[in-house]
Amino acid sequence: MAMIAASKAASSRLSNERKFSKEKLEVIHNTVLHDASMNSYSPVLRDEFNLSKDHVIIGSLGLLIERKGYYCLVEAASHIPNKDNWSIFIFGEGEERNSLEKLIIKYNLTDNIFLPGFRENPIDYLLDFDAFILPSIRNEDQPNVISEAMLFSKAVISTYVAGIPEQVDDGRTGYLCEPKNIKQLTDSMNSIIK
Repeated sequence: MAMIAASKAASSRLSNERKFSKEKLEVIHNTVLHDASMNSYSPVLRDEFNLSKDHVIIGSLGLLIERKGYYCLVEAASHIPNKDNWSIFIFGEGEERNSLEKLIIKYNLTDNIFLPGFRENPIDYLLDFDAFILPSIRNEDQPNVISEAMLFSKAVISTYVAGIPEQVDDGRTGYLCEPKNIKQLTDSMNSIIK
């Protein structure tokens, strides 16, 4: 019987830490399909939040939990020198909502970073992103949401965590940062904004 992992990183971890036999481990990367349903989505974020076409939107979809590293994203955004013409939207709910709201206030980013909560139709919001960001700090495998963002031709900013480097080609399809590296996150977002 084989054990299936979604990334080479997860397979290696299972072998090294859990002592699974390498011969019994199979890697099958997560996939998302390009099909007719893709034509049923409609961008809604710019209209709902009254943002112009030249306003830069960096966005994320995910649980508001510590391992996703959103607190690093908020701190990194505080170092972006120009606070005009860009916003960060993080769609989702979770136990870190209150602490993220406090950080956004602490860094005076209430006009730039928004936590609109859960949406039934997240892809309709993703369509208006100029870039997708997932600053995970640990415990990922190969996030489907990154594949979904790339399916819709979004540049990705993420981290060298688990299988993410197997998805994102640094400098070509997006930017990869070391986990918790605030400067690299800031520089990556600045590149998108510019």
